[in-house]
Amino acid sequence: VYRDDNMSNEHPLSAKLSNLRQSQSVHVTDIDLSSFTKRDISEIIANELRLPSRVVSELGDIVHKKTSGHIFYAVELLNALVRDSTIYFSLKTRRFQWCWEKICSLKTSDSVAQFMVSTFSTLEPEVLQMLRLLSCFGLHTDVDVLDILDASCVAPFDGIRTPLQNLSDLGFIEVAGGLVTFTHDLIQQHVYESIELEQRRTFHIEIGLFLGWKVSTSRTSSDASSLEGAVGKMYISESKSQGSVITERSLLSIATDHINHAGPEFVEQSERKSFAIWNLEVGKELSARCDFGCALHYYEQGIAFVGNEVWVDECDTNGKYFCLDLYEGAAEAASAIRNDTKVKHYTNVIIRNVPLDNSLPAWITLISSLESNGRHLEILEKGIKLIQLLNIDIPPPPPSPTAVMESMATTTIAASQYDINLILSTNQSKTDRHQRNVLRLFDAITVAAYSVSSPYLPLLTFAMVRYSLKNHIHETESAFAFAGFGYFHIVFKQDYVRGKYWADVALRILKQKRAISATVRVEWLVYGHILMWF
Repeated sequence: VYRDDNMSNEHPLSAKLSNLRQSQSVHVTDIDLSSFTKRDISEIIANELRLPSRVVSELGDIVHKKTSGHIFYAVELLNALVRDSTIYFSLKTRRFQWCWEKICSLKTSDSVAQFMVSTFSTLEPEVLQMLRLLSCFGLHTDVDVLDILDASCVAPFDGIRTPLQNLSDLGFIEVAGGLVTFTHDLIQQHVYESIELEQRRTFHIEIGLFLGWKVSTSRTSSDASSLEGAVGKMYISESKSQGSVITERSLLSIATDHINHAGPEFVEQSERKSFAIWNLEVGKELSARCDFGCALHYYEQGIAFVGNEVWVDECDTNGKYFCLDLYEGAAEAASAIRNDTKVKHYTNVIIRNVPLDNSLPAWITLISSLESNGRHLEILEKGIKLIQLLNIDIPPPPPSPTAVMESMATTTIAASQYDINLILSTNQSKTDRHQRNVLRLFDAITVAAYSVSSPYLPLLTFAMVRYSLKNHIHETESAFAFAGFGYFHIVFKQDYVRGKYWADVALRILKQKRAISATVRVEWLVYGHILMWF
């Protein structure tokens, strides 16, 4: 007994059979054993279990699907079901019964999967095309996504429904709960790997472009005719496609995955920037959901598409901005999952290639990464130099006691021009991004200074207070600085009245901003080190 689909001319049995057929003294008869039909399997089960065919028809369908009608595997499967009591004889009903839940959850065995793989060449062209399309999605595919692709050039000419049903009947896939699933990973793997690399990439590109086009229908007819218009003006919304559970955001993610599978080297240079934008949008969405590991993957894919040329192209200002977004997103996602090596790499790329004002978020991410590793002295060294580059008045190291007291006197004079009501009334309703980044930078460096009891702690506090008052910005970071200012009034001057005054300013700012994240730190300083004297 042998399988003719596995019999090559070089196989030893092939040569033996050829010799036997040519022999005058031996008569050879070939008996072709095709796969059993559903009805055949049901009749065998009915005869063995002594039950009517109508009772076992559904069981026969499942066994046929799981074994592709191969009688050897069908017998093996039925024997296994009897051994583990999935099929059992009931004394109560005096007949064989079976646990339907266990039957439905059966997995296709490795041997059956290999047998099914060997039958690919016998499939009709449209069914095989459908199978190849499914393999490009991996083990699972949403039925709604396939319905969208029904009108694409990668779908079978007569639609997907009939080939999909044929594949289900043959046991290659299962369709349930809105998902199409391969019955075995070996089937998906073999189908996918059997597609030539060039054709595989074309599949992915066509799928990605079609799904992306569904998400990003251009707002003008002229744009709709060009790829740049279709993907460059991506419109993302939270709406759902009519009659579908696939949101536009999730559809964009699927489209982006397929483009990424093809790879930048398979995409025209003029189109790569657009696909980098797709990855950026998906990365932002995942970051907003705190799925930073996956977000980092998409940011890095976007970086791979855009390359390094955008940094050196002086004319491509827009390209630099979204490239900056990709690198910032990658650095922040890497920081969230504590991948310090990648944080350092991506932040350093930003720092080298963009002006200081635009690189402040990267500096803050880098300092946050250093802080999580307890490298406070390194933060101070880098931070002091950075503050000086921002033209903020702070003495060079090492700071002397005289410099500290002079800075406090300067800050006290500047602060005397404001009372608590004026400070709160002049607070900007929306802080400039650059100014907010400066405050965040001050805050991160101040925390590092406190952690190592650096003499720069009061100097940083005073500089932050002056910066906040001068620019009329009083955010949660400012509240901590004002509380620190009050604390140093008590420590350095024993001025408890001014100490309490600035502590009240800090608490009023927190109340005005309705801050939660900074409340613990500010209240620890105010109640634990200032108001304890009253």
